[in-house]
Amino acid sequence: MKTLLIDTSTDYLFIALVGDQTDYFCEKLDKAHAERLIFEIEQLLKKTHTPINEVDAIITTLGPGSFTGIRLAITVAKTWGFAKNIKVYGLSTLQAYSNLYQRVSVQLDARAGRMYVGLYDRGMPIEEDCILPVEDVSRMLKLYDVTSIQDINQVFQNPLSIIETMMHFKDDQHLIKQTHQLAPRYFKEV
Repeated sequence: MKTLLIDTSTDYLFIALVGDQTDYFCEKLDKAHAERLIFEIEQLLKKTHTPINEVDAIITTLGPGSFTGIRLAITVAKTWGFAKNIKVYGLSTLQAYSNLYQRVSVQLDARAGRMYVGLYDRGMPIEEDCILPVEDVSRMLKLYDVTSIQDINQVFQNPLSIIETMMHFKDDQHLIKQTHQLAPRYFKEV
């Protein structure tokens, strides 16, 4: 069977299909996710000769990131999961962009002088993801002795690393037991 991965949290539209063979679509679209997501999933299924009923799991990012993008991915995952009775897994966007081999900080622009920040050691959270004023980020990194910052543009230059990380966390902890309860992750300032 196959697992569909979806991330629409940033300017990039990222989808992958993992099974006997792995293929993906990754393109910087800015704000065209809604127009392209379903089309690109359909194209990926055609390209890999995968009937829709062979997809038995979906992993989607839950945020932080683009409000509209996250809701789009969650709606597709929730609808497909419910309609086809397949497993849905939810993962922090920051964790999906982390690195399974080193200690890193993953940061996304939260606008208004703030950053979404995740600290990870080999993909596992060191501290809960949060939103911070930009001027406080370096203090947090020093406090937790994190020196490597995962650059989002570089992450999307190597989509296989996102696939590897998302598949690594396809586990019971990230399984959404009640698909209708799948919801975006929102952060409060600390």
